[in-house]
Amino acid sequence: EVNITKEDGIKTCKVATNGGDLVTIRSFMTRSGEVTLDAGKSAMTEKGVEVYTSRDIDSYKPLDNFELDVDSLYQKHCAVWNKKWEEADIKTEDEKLQGALRFSVYHLIRSCNEDDPRVAICAKGHAGEGYYGRYFWDTEINMLPFFIKTNPKAARNLLMFRYLTLPGAKRNAAKYGYSGARYAWESSVTGDDECANWQYADHEIHVTADIVYAIMNYVNATGDEEFLRDYGLEIMIETAKYWIERVDKRSDGSYNLLGVMGPDEYLPMTDNNAYTNRMVKYSLEMTLKYADKYKEKAENLGFDERLEKKVRDVYENLKLPYNKDTVLIKQCEDWDRYADLDFNVVWKDRNDFFARQISQEKNYRSKALKQADVLLMMYLFPEDFTEEQVKAAYDYYEPITTHDSSLSAAIYGIMAQKLGYTEEAKRFLQKMIDIDLDESRKGAEDGIHIANCGGLWQFVTCLT
Repeated sequence: EVNITKEDGIKTCKVATNGGDLVTIRSFMTRSGEVTLDAGKSAMTEKGVEVYTSRDIDSYKPLDNFELDVDSLYQKHCAVWNKKWEEADIKTEDEKLQGALRFSVYHLIRSCNEDDPRVAICAKGHAGEGYYGRYFWDTEINMLPFFIKTNPKAARNLLMFRYLTLPGAKRNAAKYGYSGARYAWESSVTGDDECANWQYADHEIHVTADIVYAIMNYVNATGDEEFLRDYGLEIMIETAKYWIERVDKRSDGSYNLLGVMGPDEYLPMTDNNAYTNRMVKYSLEMTLKYADKYKEKAENLGFDERLEKKVRDVYENLKLPYNKDTVLIKQCEDWDRYADLDFNVVWKDRNDFFARQISQEKNYRSKALKQADVLLMMYLFPEDFTEEQVKAAYDYYEPITTHDSSLSAAIYGIMAQKLGYTEEAKRFLQKMIDIDLDESRKGAEDGIHIANCGGLWQFVTCLT
């Protein structure tokens, strides 16, 4: 016997006894019922729930009915995941690497909503409270290459997120007194910067150029110039407006980026960081190229003759702290003014982070890197550098790099592979695997290191 009371609404519930009787009810939030069973008999309930957010309330239309056949829903679920794995799986004979790689690929797929450009992938892959769900440059540099190769639609949506948050980037620039758009170091869903640490929020500005690099990485791989014309060009022009005001001009006619934190976050206010300046130079170069190609569109976006002339001047005269003949490329123009450290004295416990064993004041005035900086530049612009330059940079910077950042091991591992440093590459591969999968480290306690997941994928695929 099944007795049901209900309220009118949009939710569906089925109650069935194992004798085959079935009753379907629709209720909003509450439901009540009584099921009388003989001894040894059982009853089963199935409930379907529609989930939507306040962002969707204007367009939301309740379903008239639910498909509550669990087996059928499960098969549909499996079909979707099987297709994802067909597109992204990489097989290896190394069992440990296979597990780590599939862990990484799974979390990359899981964390990306390929149908909704209003959200991106937060720094913890939506798997924990670390960084409060904010978005970093990790998306463009560490994760986007995976999606470009395996799911271009998802890659496009991640870039569309940056287009949709362009108004927030403009507010960030205005807050600092500049025109144009300055992308947030820790972006909210609106694009406004929510970084609480002034040294990062104020000085780690390379993210603004990283996004243009990522747009070109996507377009070059997919041929989707429609995206570049309709959305990317506006990002390029607005960020160019910011850069031409952010630079400082010296008496020799050069433009300079002063007071900058590059990818290495242990030197917070350097002059002419090599990575940042190279990335900005590329960003301005692409702006000029595609503003000329889509001239009418660019003019409608305010890219007039005066602005074009200024952007070209900054592009041509932005200083790089190296040239083609420089063997050891300095991380920044003022590198030599920082102090050398005896790591054996300062960093006594190598099982703990370097930053926990030195004061921030001393760290910020010393030659101790948190992560790859010059090496990252060389990875992203391989055509710029000779093997001699790459080898000199690796041999010099790796011993003074603490790898306190989870972004560092992948880049050093990739460059070690390229240089034929097999044992070094293996060492960094193990570091990548351990970041989330070594239980003793509790690395995933506050969420997955999703950038490292993208880094591991790049490590495995970089030589193919």
